[in-house]
Amino acid sequence: MNRRTANRIVMWVALCGAPCFLSAQPARGAGPEDEAKLERKMRDAYADADYMAALEAAEKLHKLRPDNSDDMYNIACLHCLLGQKDKAYEWLEKAVEAGYDDAAQLRQDPDFTVIRGEDRFRRVVRRILREDRSADDNDDDEGDDADDDDDEESERTERPATGDDERRRLGERINELTGKLIEHAEKKDYEKALNVATEAHDLAEKSGIPPLRGLTTYNMACMNSLLKNQDEALDYLEAAAEFEGFARGMEAQMVSDSDLDNVRDDPRYEKVLKTLKKKYGKKDESLKFEVRLPKNYQESKAAPILIALHPYGGDIDEAIARWKHAADGVGAILIAIRGPAEVDEGKYQWGNDFDSLETEIIDALDEVIERHKVDEDRVVIAGFSQGALVAYAMAVRAPEVFCGLVPVGGTFRLESESDFDDEDLGDLRLFIMYGDEDVRNVLRTNRQAARRFKRAGATVETKVFEGLGHEFPPDSDEETLRALRFVLDE
Repeated sequence: MNRRTANRIVMWVALCGAPCFLSAQPARGAGPEDEAKLERKMRDAYADADYMAALEAAEKLHKLRPDNSDDMYNIACLHCLLGQKDKAYEWLEKAVEAGYDDAAQLRQDPDFTVIRGEDRFRRVVRRILREDRSADDNDDDEGDDADDDDDEESERTERPATGDDERRRLGERINELTGKLIEHAEKKDYEKALNVATEAHDLAEKSGIPPLRGLTTYNMACMNSLLKNQDEALDYLEAAAEFEGFARGMEAQMVSDSDLDNVRDDPRYEKVLKTLKKKYGKKDESLKFEVRLPKNYQESKAAPILIALHPYGGDIDEAIARWKHAADGVGAILIAIRGPAEVDEGKYQWGNDFDSLETEIIDALDEVIERHKVDEDRVVIAGFSQGALVAYAMAVRAPEVFCGLVPVGGTFRLESESDFDDEDLGDLRLFIMYGDEDVRNVLRTNRQAARRFKRAGATVETKVFEGLGHEFPPDSDEETLRALRFVLDE
């Protein structure tokens, strides 16, 4: 389920007909309030697994916003959850035609678990990967500057090349080969498909990029299975399960993937499934947080607060290490929060139930406010990577709570157009940081975020680091301190 128009209900976590109280035909002049009501109805019905009611709300949203690709994507999700595969494909293909381009989300969205292993689904993914996205900067901001990196607020620092150019080139070539592999497999020319899979696998090993190595190793398992090379297929399947970032969603992929039908009865196949279930099948927990008082803290003086969110696979200690210098530099109480979902021993992620995250993060803040003397007008939320994505979402959802936001290398996902009607957004100060060699979606959506927040009246500064990929910036202590001072207007 896409959250950009449904408050990002529970993306990557798979969750009849309750009555619908809104007319199927939108009223003349329907506006943000109508959309917000429908989004809430869809969100609530989805969370209750009432997919028919959620579908009715999604269809009404589509009538209000007929060109919105995310609404089409949501309709596809709900048809799939209702077992209506043909309808799911129809709306998924419409969404791509209308501009939906998040292949990473599509490949991992559990709403499509039952069709993820099918050739038609792979064709949709391949189409997205092959589309020319030359108009990325104009997604929904026609008339804006093509690149906000040149704004007067933007600033670049020089950094030597790190070899990421070569890795990116290898990644693009692997994507091309994956498309060819699928074409050969669709024609049942499995020998050619295996040859292409082998070339892609060799390039992935050369790249050293774990997700690509996991993907190409899994593809080697599939092609060998189709050729009834059972031992080779299982060898590659066991190897693919060792790549943590890829293996997290591998259990569902294996269960629905017809390419592996020739090895399902082998005990080694069952052993891989059990290993994945044990390692990645842990249930979500509640958020945990730790409070760190700044050096030279004075209990009598109201202190600002910095809420720090770790990246995917991080923990509280990592958040403290990243942000303690900046917090000390401005005398801020640091609240380091741990995500609710354990992905490995001691490693956590945030999930995508932003409703629950919002409630629990604000509860943690309230608890700190009760125990310490706090300047409630100076609360900042910051994070890196997935933590930055969550920080963006919290600032948009509750701008009255925060004075500023420091997202580092995160993706910005618009939940609802109506969210940007909140006048409190104009009081926010943002310091956005990312590398110019990060993935395309990070570059594009951070530029989009800067434009949207500026239009809402917020004060925005962007700093782009040359030669930096998906990493924390160099001299991170000084960079985070500078950013925190900016958003606190010091």
